[in-house]
Amino acid sequence: MVRHKDQPEAFDPYDLGARRSDPELGAFEPLPPNPRTVTTKKLLGLFVLVVVAVGLFRTGQDGGRVPAAGSCTRPTFHVSATTVASGAVLSWSVSGDADSSVVFGIDTSTRPVSTQTGLLDGPVRLAGCKALGTLRLAVPAGPHVLSVYIEPRSGAALLLGTQKVTVT
Repeated sequence: MVRHKDQPEAFDPYDLGARRSDPELGAFEPLPPNPRTVTTKKLLGLFVLVVVAVGLFRTGQDGGRVPAAGSCTRPTFHVSATTVASGAVLSWSVSGDADSSVVFGIDTSTRPVSTQTGLLDGPVRLAGCKALGTLRLAVPAGPHVLSVYIEPRSGAALLLGTQKVTVT
């Protein structure tokens, strides 16, 4: 075993315990320093370890995103929650035809074209038959209806579905 210059000579643990418990033995020879001192390197290493662990935990949760369970031939959409705070972010996923785009509206019965008519996001192109994203719901508190419209490359927008969302 290689000994570093700042480490004391190794002691038998029983001898060290006897020195600490018997005051007569401790008076003859000073005790070695406690080998478990907290250093800046150890604190920095612990901090990095905690940051990495939190990062892995959040990655494991996939950042709150929801998986797109549909396919290219069967369009579907999912949202991460049905109750959110005003101004909060709502994660979504849509699957469908790769040549399509998706548009999100709030409290609309037709495809919204501007924020004044309820447009939240879009058009978003579906890459590889799927798209993931987030919406910021800056709407008044209360019940709302989130409408999702899918727009094929050749054709008018079709209502893919609706989801009731409560804003608190």
